[in-house]
Amino acid sequence: MALDVGWELLWKSMNINQENDVQNLRRIGLEIVRKCDGLPLAIKVTASVVETKERTHNEWRKIMERSAWSMCNLPIELRSALHLSYDDLPRHLKPCFLCLILYPEDQYMYRDDLIRLWVAEGFVEEKKTNFWRI
Repeated sequence: MALDVGWELLWKSMNINQENDVQNLRRIGLEIVRKCDGLPLAIKVTASVVETKERTHNEWRKIMERSAWSMCNLPIELRSALHLSYDDLPRHLKPCFLCLILYPEDQYMYRDDLIRLWVAEGFVEEKKTNFWRI
């Protein structure tokens, strides 16, 4: 994927509509796209993390400098983006995310089974209203 196309995917995934923001963040955005190796899935996952931060060069630079970009034993296409997403999760959601490694690759995950597992592990609490609180 060309860098410009990757940058467009990044800012559109983040719903950046102001032309001024698009231009001001372009240089750092292109660096993020490079870190994602131009892979659309990695760019979209990274966009979901970046959009929770302020739209400033300094905030995006902090994301670029995080150690999450070089860690993890995931396939190279997803290594940085998924670890960055995990790293940015609130502390109480991280065990739920890690529970997913119990499922072999390409195996279906049934929502109700996953919820029961999370309840059994104490990650979520069942409420009488049939809603789950994570």
